[in-house]
Parts: sequence; C-alpha cells; structure tokens
Amino acid sequence: MKQVTATLLFIITLISAFNTVAVAQSDATTTASANVVNSLTTTTVTNISFGNLLKGTDKFLKAEDQSVETINGVISGESFGVVNIASNSGVELTITINRPDDLKPESPIAGFDNPKIPYRWHPQESNLNNVISGIIVNGDENYQGSVRDNPLTALPDFDIGTWDMIGKTRRYQKMTMPDSGMLSVVIGGVVNAGTSLPFARYTGTLTLEVTITN
Repeated sequence: MKQVTATLLFIITLISAFNTVAVAQSDATTTASANVVNSLTTTTVTNISFGNLLKGTDKFLKAEDQSVETINGVISGESFGVVNIASNSGVELTITINRPDDLKPESPIAGFDNPKIPYRWHPQESNLNNVISGIIVNGDENYQGSVRDNPLTALPDFDIGTWDMIGKTRRYQKMTMPDSGMLSVVIGGVVNAGTSLPFARYTGTLTLEVTITN
C-alpha cells in the first residue's frame, strides 16, 4: 500500500458591504532481485479561494458545474481547488478528503475572541451525494480551478462520483486509474460569514489523501 497527501489552502477575504520505481538487491553470489512498485504522486495545482465575502452572507463553490452561488453576496476572486493525481493505469485508488477546521484570521485581532468562518461540504448536511468535490476522470493538465463562464457546459470527463463518509470530517471515493494515468480532483464547498465577524483575511487547510489499495 502506498499513500501520498496533498494540502490545499482555503482563502477568504471578508469585506464591507460595498513514476515506476525498481528496487534491486544483490548478495555475495551476485544474484539479484527486483520489485517493481506502482508510482503515485499528487500535485496541488490551485488552492481554494472563496474570494470576497460580505458579512451575513454565504457562498457555494459548486464542483458539479464549476459555478458560484451566493445569496445577497458578491462574486469576486473565486477559484476551485485542483489536485492532480498521477499513477500507473489500472491501479485501485482510495481518495480521501479531510474537512478543514474552521477558517480563522491570519493574524489575531484585538477585541475579538476566536472569530471563525465555518466550512461545510454542501448546503444541506443530510444530502450525502451533494458533495463539494468531483473528479475529471482522465485528468486535465490545463484546468486551473477557474470559475466557468457557462456553468451549463461541464468539464470533459467530469464526474461527481459516489463519496462515502467517515464520521462528519472525512469523505472518500474509490477509483481505478484510467489509461491516461491521471485524475484531477476539483474541490469547492460552502462558507457562511456571521454578522459579527471582523473584517480580515481568513484561511484554513484541507488535506487530500490518496492510497493505492492493490
């Protein structure tokens, strides 16, 4: 079993209303043996940015069509998180997303005790299929997490798939690496800014784990 991780940064600004590896071993008789193992790498292409957020509003980055929704808010500066996964075709993978802690100001703010912005998988926690993430099945080296101008046009080979839960903080999906040897995971989510939060730049981290299971 081989496992690698990728870490993405969550960014919000609250504003006012305006490869294959071989291992060889030899002994004194000069006989040698080698084990060929599957390679596995992850590359964080783009961090997740919810852009500018007004107090008392929420924002939803929808992975299913790479669009943005907000109620009484502003749309500005958003991008989806993108992680590219590379391995040998045909290997079985488990992709696990660990939900981040609440997003917090980059620096302490005088007069405020632990201000934070909660992060959620999706608007309704009871809907297990409406998850933050989807996968570009054959990978896309050119997609940089940008919001799509025409959300009715899906990315090629994009699939939400089926995500299972581990408690309330982890979601995972099992995949088979396609012939292309690459998958791209697209990550969004939901945030809500309370009316009493101070203006600041809020950040957090999300960890994606990939494990070869065969």
